Amino acid sequence: MAETRAIFDKGVFSFSFDVVDIVPILLRVNVKDVLQRIEAGQAVVIIIHIGDQTTTYGRTYLFNPGEFPEITLYKPDNTVLLAATDMDQIEQGIYRHRQQTSVTDLAGAYSAVFTAVNGSMTMKSRKHVVYTITAL
Repeated sequence: MAETRAIFDKGVFSFSFDVVDIVPILLRVNVKDVLQRIEAGQAVVIIIHIGDQTTTYGRTYLFNPGEFPEITLYKPDNTVLLAATDMDQIEQGIYRHRQQTSVTDLAGAYSAVFTAVNGSMTMKSRKHVVYTITAL
């Protein structure tokens, strides 16, 4: 009996995914350890990583959503310090915001909410404490 071999048809196993269907996912919020507890008047750099978990099951890749992610900062008393502001892109899926604190800022924990929009898909994070201003 002769050996038979099926021809591998890449088209059978491929699929396409419309980029506007990808839901941006907040993978990580990063502030250097030395900037997590600061004195009023110092600058803080907040970095986020945005990922795509939609196109490849079980895998996550850094992803640039259709619009720049936004950051909204909250004071310790939960009032808005900085309304939704675009973050700067560092590289694929990585964005940053530099916040210059004021010497008159309240002591306490400052938190942020991040929003990323890709087509009709929107990701809004829970509040993350990003830095704490210590009392003098």
